[in-house]
Amino acid sequence: MNTRLVRYLVINAGIGMTAGWSIAGLGVAFNIFGMRDLALTTDVGIVAAFMIFFIFGTTFGSMQMGMAVMALAEGPGALPEGLLRFFRKIAVSKFVGTDDIGTGGTPLIPPSAPAADAE
Repeated sequence: MNTRLVRYLVINAGIGMTAGWSIAGLGVAFNIFGMRDLALTTDVGIVAAFMIFFIFGTTFGSMQMGMAVMALAEGPGALPEGLLRFFRKIAVSKFVGTDDIGTGGTPLIPPSAPAADAE
């Protein structure tokens, strides 16, 4: 078994879980969607709080691990090619004025009609 790969995955899972727990903590602290009320006022509050933190940690940890694995294909520090292609299309559509994201490059702003001669 490749211990460097396992270590890489565990570190990235920890980063994602920490991010998930931070977001869940902010959600509870600011009472978003009544999460704090659910955790503090119901008789199953401890179970609800555990589930909130567990689900956020699992989701963000898995997402970070997946992103790390996909980034391995391109080399260290590189974004996956599909993501780069998507950002290029967004940049083209923003700065050139077309919505070239699979729609054939139709202009976002239709060309203006020629001005009538004011004679």
